[in-house]
Amino acid sequence: MRAGLPLMIRFLTIATIIPFFSVGLRSGSPGVPCKEGQKRALLMFKSDLKDPSNRLSSWTSDGDCCNWTGVVCDHLTGHVRELRLTNPNSHQDIHESFGDNYYSNTWLGRMVNPSLLHLKHLKYLDSSYNKFQGLQIPSFFGSLKTLRYLNISEAGFQGLIPPQLGNLTNLRYLGLRDDTLKAEKLVWISGLPHLKHLDMSFVNLSKASNWLRPVNMLPSLVVLRMVICQLDHIPLILPAINFTLLSILDLSENRYNSLMLRWAFSLANLVSLSLKGCDFQGSVSTHPSTNTTTSLKGTDLSLDKLCELIHLDLSHNEPS
Repeated sequence: MRAGLPLMIRFLTIATIIPFFSVGLRSGSPGVPCKEGQKRALLMFKSDLKDPSNRLSSWTSDGDCCNWTGVVCDHLTGHVRELRLTNPNSHQDIHESFGDNYYSNTWLGRMVNPSLLHLKHLKYLDSSYNKFQGLQIPSFFGSLKTLRYLNISEAGFQGLIPPQLGNLTNLRYLGLRDDTLKAEKLVWISGLPHLKHLDMSFVNLSKASNWLRPVNMLPSLVVLRMVICQLDHIPLILPAINFTLLSILDLSENRYNSLMLRWAFSLANLVSLSLKGCDFQGSVSTHPSTNTTTSLKGTDLSLDKLCELIHLDLSHNEPS
């Protein structure tokens, strides 16, 4: 491994997904003021939130909502384009709870007002690492048709992921990472043809036995993370591979207990492959130009096609 490559992976991943968000946007700078109707919608949204640290103190009826914390507008039209409401203390361990000090009290929570539907130009919504405990992901999120980026990872939502999210046909990024969520079917995923980044790590997918088929129907997918999803079945061979742009694949800590899957080793654009702790069996031989060989019991699989690969983790499977 070359020094600095993991950082390069993260940079390339972000750069390929959200390059359009910086064009024509303003936050706290001169420009066309926000639309009055969108301002009222945001105030309604705030009225249903619990905000123990008063993070949204700038959200008042006075002034321009484009100057509010977390709000980004188009400087030419004044339309609200982004809501960046992630918990600023999300660097804390996501699996730790500190009671009333959870995430240093900087979380937002309680309710999500459907007034967000009045933001007809909203492209970016990040409410990750907040505390909407006991609340299901609102099905009306699926009506925010202009969204290109949706991240509600570790936001405290619970229960079934609403299939209405499959209506977000413009979506490029979807973050649903949370061990309080579950899905029994992933058919709705196939309705996201432009999706580049999908993170469903920790989501309970134990009943979604046919999960790979709809995921394989995403031709633009670059990053797929499904860590500890309680998956126990995965096809060893795919008749046709449609997500040929896939560069980062992480299926770690799922207990497949099967032969090593073959299709992953034909993804020519793959940069990072993590299959740690998946109980795969089989053997993997590296390209002749490399100095090491990873061996698992069973059939030989060549890595010759993985010309771009710089990260491979097959630890805690079945060594020979």
